[in-house]
Amino acid sequence: MTPSSRSGSLTLLSMAAMLLSTSVFAQDSAATLAERLARVMRLDQFVVQGAAAQHLANPKSAGSEEPTDKQRLDLLRCLEHADTSKVIQALASVAAQELSVGEMNVALAFYASSAGKKQMQRELVEAQRGYGYELAGASPSLSSDERERLERFRKTPASAKLEEIPLRLRETPDSRKAVYMGGDMVATNCLRHLGFPRD
Repeated sequence: MTPSSRSGSLTLLSMAAMLLSTSVFAQDSAATLAERLARVMRLDQFVVQGAAAQHLANPKSAGSEEPTDKQRLDLLRCLEHADTSKVIQALASVAAQELSVGEMNVALAFYASSAGKKQMQRELVEAQRGYGYELAGASPSLSSDERERLERFRKTPASAKLEEIPLRLRETPDSRKAVYMGGDMVATNCLRHLGFPRD
């Protein structure tokens, strides 16, 4: 091999290594962004609180007596402080496939704003009331500027794709199983810790 051909081979190897490292970095970046987005949107709490509500709706799990207000609040606190990393990872894997890095950055910027934080809380409170947690807390109101920002975000591709995540989750058996099994485990652990009857 001549010096020039050796130099050319080294250059090609360097370029290949650079492209490979760039590709791996991009994948890691997308996964990291997706996990951060799932946490910021508190998607894990929608899952675990829904799982706990299903258990409470089951007479064998809930027992003969209706849970007290204190028990419900204690349950919410337990769920909010539980380790939901497995649920987050499964949700993030779906989000990373559905949204581009740019779209995830758009969503993260919105949910980092006051409008995004309030809207996330409004959606969680609404879900909690639907689950039967009547003492979930007051739903924050949006200012006119915050409502405008929310409407602008709702018109973005990022918002539209986030709305599709539940559908995509149903179409991805492994992720769906991981989400619901992880959510059920967290809910079961909290119910057992707080002394709720178990079937």
